[in-house]
Amino acid sequence: MGIITLKEVRRRSKLDILSDKELPFYDPYFGGGTVRSGQKRMENKYQRHEVVRRLATEYLLMKGYDVYPKGVTVNGAGTCPDLAFFRGKHLIFVECLTEGWVYHFNTLKKRRIERFAPIVFFIENKPLDEFNNRYKYRRYLERVRRLAAKCSVWWCNPITKKVNRFKEN
Repeated sequence: MGIITLKEVRRRSKLDILSDKELPFYDPYFGGGTVRSGQKRMENKYQRHEVVRRLATEYLLMKGYDVYPKGVTVNGAGTCPDLAFFRGKHLIFVECLTEGWVYHFNTLKKRRIERFAPIVFFIENKPLDEFNNRYKYRRYLERVRRLAAKCSVWWCNPITKKVNRFKEN
């Protein structure tokens, strides 16, 4: 168990799997290219996403899952999650989100992949002191709670490097 190849994901899932290197990407700010190149440019600007993605990968490997640590999707899904792993024979997609991306529209778009396999979210557990005020923090928690009511959500703390399942207090 450990890091697996795209070929292995395709073989085990029996789905029409595409790599993020195969998907075109265009953003008015970042320009064009592939989804992978766009993500690299985005992570150069917003480094917390890379930290959350790395923590998610390390956590899943520590738990003994086979992980494909790069963007992967199913042809026709209309979205490309950040990575995927196998729990036994079952493929599960992973989307990593920073605080600024935990909004209904974004998560709904990522959940399109559920037509093919489940998706779990690893979300930045941004420290309270990084918010401008408590109101913004409470609104962020409310958005995470709404997502957790529909999907599996894991907190990734970029400071302590800890990963925990999101649980309602």
